[in-house]
Amino acid sequence: MKKLISVLRVLSVVVLIIVASCKKDSNILTASMTAKINLNAWDASLRVTVLQGGNFIITGTSLTGEIIEITTYGSAQGTYILQTLPPIVQFTALYKENATVLDQNAFAATSGQVFISKIDATEKKISGTFNFDARDLGLNTVSITQGTFTDLIYTEN
Repeated sequence: MKKLISVLRVLSVVVLIIVASCKKDSNILTASMTAKINLNAWDASLRVTVLQGGNFIITGTSLTGEIIEITTYGSAQGTYILQTLPPIVQFTALYKENATVLDQNAFAATSGQVFISKIDATEKKISGTFNFDARDLGLNTVSITQGTFTDLIYTEN
C-alpha cells in the first residue's frame, strides 16, 4: 500500500510538471492570423512576430506558401494608416504568392490600415486587424481584407 501511495505521489508530481510546462506552449495553439486575399480565405500556419527597434514585424505563411508581412512604425495600441493623399505612412506590408518571390517582386501595400487592439507585454502577445490593397511592379493588384491576428507571441530584438 505504501508503495502504491508513493507511485501515485510521483505520478501526481509528473502530471503537474507536464501541465505547468505546457501552459506557455498552449498559447501557440490559440494564436492565429487570417485574411481574405482577393476574397479567398487565407490562414497562416506559421506565424513569426518580432518587436524590433520599436516596430512590430508580423509575418504569416500559409500551408501553400503565401506570405503576408506587416511592419508597423510604432509599437503602441492604435491605428496605423497607409495612404497616398495626403501621404501617411505608418505601416508597410507585402504579399508574396510564394516563398521564392523576392521582396522587390512582391505585392507592396499602397493603402490600408492596421489596428493593434491588444498588446500584452507580460505574456508578449499582440492582437489586432488589418487590410490593405497592394500592387506589384507589373501594376497587378491584390486586395487583402478581413485580416486578423490574435494572440501572436512576439520576441524582442
